[in-house]
Amino acid sequence: MPQYRLQNYLKGNRRRLRLSQAEIAFLTGVRSGAKICRNEHAHRKPSLEVALVYEIIFRKPVSELFRGMYGKLQNDVLSRASCLIRRLRVSGRSSRAARKVDVLERLRRQIMSELE
Repeated sequence: MPQYRLQNYLKGNRRRLRLSQAEIAFLTGVRSGAKICRNEHAHRKPSLEVALVYEIIFRKPVSELFRGMYGKLQNDVLSRASCLIRRLRVSGRSSRAARKVDVLERLRRQIMSELE
C-alpha cells in the first residue's frame, strides 16, 4: 500500500520550531511571510537557495522536507532512465553504450530500492 506523502513538510517543521512565516522569511532572506506561505502550500517552488536555507534552518535534508516532490522526481528519473536504456540498446553494441546501460541500470535499481 503506497504511503501518502505531503508535497512538502515545511509547515510542520516551522511549527515544531515555533517560528512564524515572517520569521522564516527573515531567516531565508525573502521579503515576506507570504512567500513562505506559498512554499508551504506548494503554490510555488522555492529557489534552490531558499530550499537549502530551509535545510539549514530545519536541520533536515531537502529531499526529506520536499518528500512528495522528491518521490515524483524519483519516478520521473526512473521512467527516463528506462527509456534511455532502450535507446542505447537499440543504437548499437559499443562498449561505451554498454557502460552507460550498466550505470543506468544501477541507478534504476537504487531508485527502486528507495521506493520500496
